[in-house]
Amino acid sequence: MSLIASVTLKHFTVIASDGLAVRVENGVLVPICEQTHKYWTVGNGDIAIGSTGSVLMSVMISKFSTKLAEQHQNDPELFSILEKAVPVELQRLSNLFPTDAEYIDGTESTNLGGINLLMVGYDAAQQRIRCINWDDDCKEICCQGKDPGLKPHENGSGTILTLGYCKMSSFSEMFDQSCVLDGPLAVANEMKNAVRKVVEAFPKLIGGDIRSHIIMLPEIREIYEADIKENETNEIRIATAHQCDICELKTRTIFLNGEYCGSKNQG
Repeated sequence: MSLIASVTLKHFTVIASDGLAVRVENGVLVPICEQTHKYWTVGNGDIAIGSTGSVLMSVMISKFSTKLAEQHQNDPELFSILEKAVPVELQRLSNLFPTDAEYIDGTESTNLGGINLLMVGYDAAQQRIRCINWDDDCKEICCQGKDPGLKPHENGSGTILTLGYCKMSSFSEMFDQSCVLDGPLAVANEMKNAVRKVVEAFPKLIGGDIRSHIIMLPEIREIYEADIKENETNEIRIATAHQCDICELKTRTIFLNGEYCGSKNQG
């Protein structure tokens, strides 16, 4: 199972996730790892990409996107290059490696399948923070009538986005939005606290190591130089820095019917 959340404001974005991976044995979920990386960074940490679903798929798309980013490491169009190439590759991989597996959730059989993809970070060409997600089962009006496959959604400033298991309590309900007044480090810490609260509610579905990553506009990084050093032991990695504005947050939640990781009987 997975929980990936992002909070995107005009001057920065933060991504956070749990680390639990599970597999299905005889129709039930069995934890296999608590240090799974649900997201990874490229472009010197200025872009973060995360996916829910198959761990095997995440590993392959991570290698693909990392290699692609290395090939275009000095290109200001890197964000757009990844935006175009990564979902295409993920769709290709999903066709090659179907991610269907089922487990018994109470008395019901739940399918662990589907793909969600998230990319947040600084777009150097457009000189702004961006947040895009793709999912293969969008029910929103914007995607009605479109061809099957991963569909992109651009999320503007002031968006809380969550990807994860459909029966998971909403991350946004646990997240104290007032922390945006105290800057990006406060947001990162509050996001991790919110993930911990969801873990307490659903310990069998999500859990393990909780990680976060901050990406900001590059103009005034020195404002947070001291904070960066003080928080190195807090496992919060700072890409660039900018003081945040007060911003009204809106929420979007992207849920899977379930999730799958590894071989056909893992989730």
